[in-house]
Amino acid sequence: MHTKVFVGIILISLLQGCEIKPEEIHYGEDQCAYCKMNIMDSKFGGEFVTTKGKIYKFDAVECMIPFQHEHDGEFKFILVTPYDQPGTLVDREEVTFIISDTIRSPMGAHLAALKAKPTLTTTNETVSVLTWNELLEKLHHETH
Repeated sequence: MHTKVFVGIILISLLQGCEIKPEEIHYGEDQCAYCKMNIMDSKFGGEFVTTKGKIYKFDAVECMIPFQHEHDGEFKFILVTPYDQPGTLVDREEVTFIISDTIRSPMGAHLAALKAKPTLTTTNETVSVLTWNELLEKLHHETH
């Protein structure tokens, strides 16, 4: 009887270990899958999780875009770190992307994801507000 209970516990543990889910970014330790820099700034970052459970972490959205273009894979999760909610990961559809000279993103694209809808003020700066698909299209065309 004890053997059956033990085997049952082991099987449940193994099945739970196979669950495909995101993993938190360990700032200062994890490395960007695209540019290989350490992921340092908790206001930026992102993660792809494939349908097979492989996790790719990024230091900036601007590293995620070319990586996705170069790797035709099926992703179960495409997550980004909102600038206004540092250290968290949310679905890329839950944010708005903004390009502004005032944003100092890790790779210099002046790009950030915002969970809150951006409020634009009238200044001399040029600001672009984009969805994920618009951002994919824009950055893909700029690199080709």
